[in-house]
Amino acid sequence: MVLAYSGLDLVLCSVIFPLLVIFLATGCSLGEALFSNRAVHYAGVISYSLYLSHYLFLGISYRLVSAINIGWLGQHVQLCIFEVLLTFMASMALYHFVEVPGKRLMSLRYPKTTPQLR
Repeated sequence: MVLAYSGLDLVLCSVIFPLLVIFLATGCSLGEALFSNRAVHYAGVISYSLYLSHYLFLGISYRLVSAINIGWLGQHVQLCIFEVLLTFMASMALYHFVEVPGKRLMSLRYPKTTPQLR
């Protein structure tokens, strides 16, 4: 039998993730502390924009890191830093300048109506 995960991935998938689910399901204060702050809430608000833009900026980050290459910082670390920064900046812009105005326009064009009871 061949496992799909090995090493650190296997530990993350089989030990840490189930523990995180248990902590969150039981209302443990650790789970509340991790997920109840404003930064995590904001990341949840812009999550669709994050989803849309993250893959696009992976290629851009790779090219940027190849061009800049800070010697004392590993290339993988540089890639992660640039990817996170570019993705979050683009996602904030997408959310505030595209998604919110689009929602506002759609709510004006198609107002919510409640069905009439007979």
